[in-house]
Amino acid sequence: DDGVDVKQKDSASIVVGPGVALEQTFPDNGVSIFTEVSVSRELLDESSINASGFTFESGVEDTWGTVAIGGTMETGQGTSAYIAGEVSSPFGSTFGDSMGYGLRAGVRVDF
Repeated sequence: DDGVDVKQKDSASIVVGPGVALEQTFPDNGVSIFTEVSVSRELLDESSINASGFTFESGVEDTWGTVAIGGTMETGQGTSAYIAGEVSSPFGSTFGDSMGYGLRAGVRVDF
């Protein structure tokens, strides 16, 4: 025990936002490429933690913009594999100062 008293406030998150996706399909080889652009907004308060009298807040901006680019390839009857890279940044005074990066990959199965 290090003697640090840590208390976390109750926190919850609801994120909503619009987005648009554009896709180009090449039926001869079962490949599609796509780009997605979206804006997301956090509707609830920030979360915070108090550790021995010091309060740490999430510090995350409420509104973010995200751009993703990726591709899909058919791998068999009713299945496909996909991969997408994305970058996001908050709007407001910290635009461009705080960036998020991500990579999504997976398999889709139609049934």
